[in-house]
Amino acid sequence: MILLATCPETFDTAQLVEAASGAEYAFTQNDTVAFASGRETVLARLRCQSDPLSPAAIARVHRVQALAAFLETDEGRVAAALAGLLTAEPGHQLPMDLIHDRHRIRAQLGLAGLMLREPGTEPLLAPPSGWIEVNGTAATSLPTVRTAVLQRIDGQGHVVQTHYWWPGDDLGGWRDDGIRERVSIRPRVPLAIGTGVALAGAGVLYGLATTTEARFHDATTERSLDELASLRTEANALSWGWIGASAASLGLGAALVITW
Repeated sequence: MILLATCPETFDTAQLVEAASGAEYAFTQNDTVAFASGRETVLARLRCQSDPLSPAAIARVHRVQALAAFLETDEGRVAAALAGLLTAEPGHQLPMDLIHDRHRIRAQLGLAGLMLREPGTEPLLAPPSGWIEVNGTAATSLPTVRTAVLQRIDGQGHVVQTHYWWPGDDLGGWRDDGIRERVSIRPRVPLAIGTGVALAGAGVLYGLATTTEARFHDATTERSLDELASLRTEANALSWGWIGASAASLGLGAALVITW
């Protein structure tokens, strides 16, 4: 974890947001190489950030991290980054030209909402002077299931250190091991993730079943009896899959509520 004083170059908020915009543009162009490079630029400028960051700037960092998790097909991390984004800026709207209304990233917003309600925290080590900000707000503890931008601020309001934290990562010198008030939340996390994945899967299967059913009943397209039979079999299989995924999501959701 880098101290600002050791950075060969420092960056302000405008330069951080500029890097985030560059990474997001690469994502919209499906240029994964440019996106990966852009994301590294964002994280480098975050680590050597000279400004106490605004909620809007922090949200941009979380947004880039959510895109990265999506490209890595890690739905749990997508939801965690979205939860961090909504913690920093509760009214944040994902832009349609970046993430369209049917994009799979939006399917993780429900799980992100559950993560916002999770009370588990890690205690943070108070600096000798000044304070720590978590996602743009002064705090003495860190929520354990959503991402966070941590900033250590000195008594004069100057940034000493900035760090991006993923759930499960080592907090190092940020954590106060002398406080024993941590709430155990680990059993709930797999249930929350499982519920979100099952719901997303049910939605996909329902859409596919509906589309296949419509093709079966489409009177404007001529099809042989064999083609119709194949469509009917496919629609039935997708419908049963949707029912199974829905039942799984209900069961996992019930278990999550019981253990909440």
